[in-house]
Amino acid sequence: MAAVLWLVTLGVVLMSGVFLIRPWYLRRAALVELNRLGRVEIVTNGSVQFVISSEVEPDSAALNRLAILLERIDCRRLGLVPCRNLEDLSPLAGLNGLTLLDLRGTHVADLSPLAGLSRMTELYLRYTPVSDLSPLAGLTGLDYLDLSDTRVSDLSPLAGLAGLKDLESIILWKDQEVRITDSLERVIKRY
Repeated sequence: MAAVLWLVTLGVVLMSGVFLIRPWYLRRAALVELNRLGRVEIVTNGSVQFVISSEVEPDSAALNRLAILLERIDCRRLGLVPCRNLEDLSPLAGLNGLTLLDLRGTHVADLSPLAGLSRMTELYLRYTPVSDLSPLAGLTGLDYLDLSDTRVSDLSPLAGLAGLKDLESIILWKDQEVRITDSLERVIKRY
């Protein structure tokens, strides 16, 4: 099945060679067959607010092209749900404007490429094999982190974030066994 990616924008989106110009009032435009994208031109009178995938199984070359595209349009929010084949986040390391990243259901285990994304405020890691949170220690703008059904067993790498007034929630399953530092107890929510 062809990969489909949705760009939700505030303005007109033009995808040359991929599909037709959409009127400004249609806030969604499909990028079909992402893995075959050649030249893509985006013209907008607003900014891209959210990119979310649907039935996307990108290979590493497609993710590299997507990351280049997202850098050019200054993407703030990215959802790669569920990209079950996604394991490597290194193409996303340069997306410094990202404030939200949704990786639920991916096979991402290494969060190192996210270490420099200092504007990140929301990170969804539910249903991933993530176990090491140390790359997130410098994300001082983080206010929401979903760790439910991950392999995380120790929150101590995040202890430095405990004093952040904006850190509101770290989500865990009710029976998820995790070592929690006292300083993080106030933000833990179990479901």
